[in-house]
Amino acid sequence: MPGIATADYWMIGVYMLLMVAIGVYFLRFIDDIRTYYAGQNQIPWWVAGISFYMSGFSTYLFVAYAGRTYEWGWPAITMLWAVVPAYFIAGLVFARYWRRAALISPVEFLETRYHEGVRQLYVWARMPVQLIDNGARVFALAFFVHTATGLALNTSILACGIITLSYTLMGGLWAVTVTDVVQFIILLAATIVLVPMSLKAVGGWSSLVAALPEGHLQLFNQHMKPGFWLVFLAVIIVAFNSNWSLIQRFYCVPDERSARRVGLLAGTLYIFTMPLFMFPSLVTRAMQPDLAHPDQAFVSIAREVLPAGMMGLVLAAMFAATMSALDSEYNVLGSVLTRDVYQRFIRPRAGRRELMHAARAATALVGVIPIVLAFVLVKRHGLFDTVLATFGVTGGPMAVPLLGGLIYRRGTAWGAVASLVIGTGVGAGLMLGAGLPYQGYAAGSILTSILAYVIVSELTPPSASRRRVVEAFFDRLSRPVVPPATSTTAPPSPFGIVGVATLGLGVALACIGLVNPQVSDRILCGTVGGALALLGVVLTLVSICRRPDRSSIDPGSDSAMQSSTEKTLE
Repeated sequence: MPGIATADYWMIGVYMLLMVAIGVYFLRFIDDIRTYYAGQNQIPWWVAGISFYMSGFSTYLFVAYAGRTYEWGWPAITMLWAVVPAYFIAGLVFARYWRRAALISPVEFLETRYHEGVRQLYVWARMPVQLIDNGARVFALAFFVHTATGLALNTSILACGIITLSYTLMGGLWAVTVTDVVQFIILLAATIVLVPMSLKAVGGWSSLVAALPEGHLQLFNQHMKPGFWLVFLAVIIVAFNSNWSLIQRFYCVPDERSARRVGLLAGTLYIFTMPLFMFPSLVTRAMQPDLAHPDQAFVSIAREVLPAGMMGLVLAAMFAATMSALDSEYNVLGSVLTRDVYQRFIRPRAGRRELMHAARAATALVGVIPIVLAFVLVKRHGLFDTVLATFGVTGGPMAVPLLGGLIYRRGTAWGAVASLVIGTGVGAGLMLGAGLPYQGYAAGSILTSILAYVIVSELTPPSASRRRVVEAFFDRLSRPVVPPATSTTAPPSPFGIVGVATLGLGVALACIGLVNPQVSDRILCGTVGGALALLGVVLTLVSICRRPDRSSIDPGSDSAMQSSTEKTLE
C-alpha cells in the first residue's frame, strides 16, 4: 500500500495530540484510586455506554472483518450482529449486579463471594492472558500504521503504545471514556462521509447490486450452520459479560439505571453502525472483484474516493478503534494490580497519596509490557499465536465462576477452582489433542466449566460462617444502589471537553483540506470540518448551560461511598 499525503499525516498528528491533551486536562482532577479507576461513580451513562461500545472492537474490524465482508458479503455483518444479544444481556441482567457490587477492580468481589485464594488465582491466571493479548493488539495497530503510512514498524509500535498509555496514565478512567467518545465521533464522521462517496463511485445502488456476486446481500451463507451459531453466540455472550474492561463501564456510573442504559446503548449502536462500517467493503467487491488482499478492502476504497485530509481522518478513526480497546485494558489491569495485589497484600494500610502513586506505576507497567511484547512479536509471530490460542481456552472457565458468583448462590470456592482447572484442561485437550477448531474446543471448555462449577459446588458445601458471608453478599446485591453523594465544586464536563476536542478536529480538517488542488475536495473537507466544528460548539454550549447541575469528582466523598465489600476487605 503506497504512502499517504502530507495532509493526512497532519490530520493524524492533530488527532494524537488531542488525545494526549484530554489526558492532561483530567490529570488535575484525579487524586484517589476510586476516581482513577472508577470515575468516582460519576461518569454519565452515555459516556460509559459509548466507551463500552468503542472498547468492544478494534482495527481488526476494519481489516479482518472488512476482508470477510468483501468475500462473504452481508453474512459477515450478520456475524457481527451476533454480539448484540451479549450487549443486551449485559445491560438487562448483569449490569445492576456489577453496579451494586461497588467495585474499584472487577475481581475484588471474588474474595467476599468465594475466598481470598480464588481472588488471587483469577488475578494471576488472567493477567498474563490480557497482557499478551494487549501486546498482540499493539502489534496489530502498529502494523496497520506501518502499512498505511510507511512509518517504520518499530517506530509505529513505540508511537502507538506510548500515546495510548500517556493519556490513560494521566487521566485515568475519565480520560479513557471521554477519549472514547471523541474517537466515536471521528469514526462515525469518517464513515458517514465514506459511505455515500463510495456508493457514488460505484454508480449508485442498482449498479452495486448488479456487480455483487449472487448471495452477497443475503443474511446467511453456507458457512453459518445452526451448530456454529449456537457455539458462536454462547462464546460471545460469555466473553463479553466477563470482560474486565467492559465490566468496569457498569460500576463507573452513578446508579444501576445508568448501568442498564450503558449496555442497551452499546447494543443499539452496534446494530446501526456495523452495516455502515462494512458497507465500503461491499463497494470494493463490486469495483475491484479481484483484489489481491481482501483485508485491505476498507482502506482501498477510502484511498480511491477520499481527498487528502479526509483520508487522514479515516485512518485516525481506524487507529481510534484499537486505542479505545487498549486504553480500557490498561486502566482496568492497573486497577487489578493496585487493588487486588498492592493494597490487598503489600500495603493494606496505604494512604490515598501512596495508592495513587501505586496506581500510576501499575498502569505504566501494564502499558509498557505490551509494547515490549509487540517488539517480540515482530520476530516471533508463531510463538504468540500458539500462546494466545492456548491461553484462549481459559476464557470460558474463568467467566463461569465470575458470572456465577453474581447469580448462583450455591457456588463455592472449590467449584470456582474446579471450573478453571477442569474447563481449561478439557479445552486444551480438545484443541491440542483432538485438534478441534475454535468452535469445538470453546464449546467443550464452556460446557465442562459449567458442569464442574455446579457439581463440585454441590459436593463441597460452605461452612456456616462462609454461608453467612455469602448471604450478606447476596443481600447487598438484592438492594438498589444509592447514587454517590455530590459536591458543589464544578467537575470536568464531558460535554465541554468532547466539544472542544471535536471543534479542534473540525477546524484542523477544514484548514488541512485547503491543500487539495481540486475545488470539490477543498469543499468536502471544509464541509465536514465545519460540521464537526459546529457540533463541537453545540456540545460546548450544552456544557455551559448544564454547569450548575453537574456532579463533582469529589475525593472527599470517598468515605461515604465505601461499599460493604470494601469494608469487609479492610
